[in-house]
Amino acid sequence: AGDTILINAATALQSGQPWRAARILEPVLRDSTQRTPERVLLAASAAAAWGGWNQIDRLLAREAWLDSRFDGLGRELLSRAATARREDTLALRHARLAMDATTNPHERGIRRVLIARALDRMDSLDRAASEYTHAAALLPDVADWLRLRAAGVTADSATRATQYAALQTNVARSRVAWVEAQARERTRDFAGAALAYEALGARMAALRLRLAASTVAGDTLA
Repeated sequence: AGDTILINAATALQSGQPWRAARILEPVLRDSTQRTPERVLLAASAAAAWGGWNQIDRLLAREAWLDSRFDGLGRELLSRAATARREDTLALRHARLAMDATTNPHERGIRRVLIARALDRMDSLDRAASEYTHAAALLPDVADWLRLRAAGVTADSATRATQYAALQTNVARSRVAWVEAQARERTRDFAGAALAYEALGARMAALRLRLAASTVAGDTLA
């Protein structure tokens, strides 16, 4: 209340002008006496809006209030920045700390997705599937897509079938065959993936996976 700089920057950000918000805040953030947590967080939010991931790190990484204020939003922004840079271990750490900082179900769902994406990229597939599934329960608007992501990293076909059966929208159901092919490939069922891709008419992918299956078979025999 009464912080006209903060109000003007927030108005610019809410109007879809993150660059203008950043310009308003930049000079005051250089002055330690004017560098309030609210202004720093808003500047980081503006940076996220235009993809300034390195700027988010510069703004937030050394702030002492990250785990005690703003429901962990600062940690969430740091996780998003690390995700964009494909620094998955760091993204996972920040997302977990962000989870610990909030009890809001929607925010916890968003942060579970960040955790799941990091685990997914790190090939920790069972844990990623669990996080996607939990996130689906907290984010009903995107639940179908999260169930498909969970299925895509699940090795057990019965568990994948359960995820598919829970889908609510036709557009999500239309993706099941592709997700099934990708899940078989991701979990190294190359022969099954080749058949699935062939059924979809993706002949080059099917050929590639037949070659992969034969290589695995040859290595096993050797």
